[in-house]
Amino acid sequence: MSRVDDPATRPVRRTQDPRMIEEAKQKIASCGIRCTHQRAIVYATLRESRAHPTAEEIYTTIMTRHPDLGVSMATVYNTLEALCDVGLARKHAGSGKTGSARYDAECKCHPHLRDRESGRIVDLPPDLASELFDALPQNMIERIREQTGFDVQRICFELVGSFKNGNADNHPTDI
Repeated sequence: MSRVDDPATRPVRRTQDPRMIEEAKQKIASCGIRCTHQRAIVYATLRESRAHPTAEEIYTTIMTRHPDLGVSMATVYNTLEALCDVGLARKHAGSGKTGSARYDAECKCHPHLRDRESGRIVDLPPDLASELFDALPQNMIERIREQTGFDVQRICFELVGSFKNGNADNHPTDI
């Protein structure tokens, strides 16, 4: 991945839509957890991203947009964990050079492509995701349950590899 594609080095939009912050406050409050302005900013920043950012990338974005907010890395980490606990975000285990976990505000099951070198995660395009899920044999889940006694709750795919020539230009990198 070139430095231009790296979420940590590319320019960040300097403003944040106030409606996103209000929506974030409502969603957090509806889950029964304490909603502070800082938590709402963390969640709104995550929801705006399609890049599956790390906590550090979220923190950097917030500090660029809201330098006077006084949010700490600990607040970002604690907020992300609280959001994951109530189902408003999903944490993806770290890999790649940094080993940092990545976060996603889209909690519906959807397949990912993970770059094994950088750890970067992008969503598989919807048409290919549908084709992938449709390719599963209809009786596979039942066979798994019968053979192993394991009751499948959801199916999540993560395809691990590398982008051709390190090129991920056709995939979202915005935070």
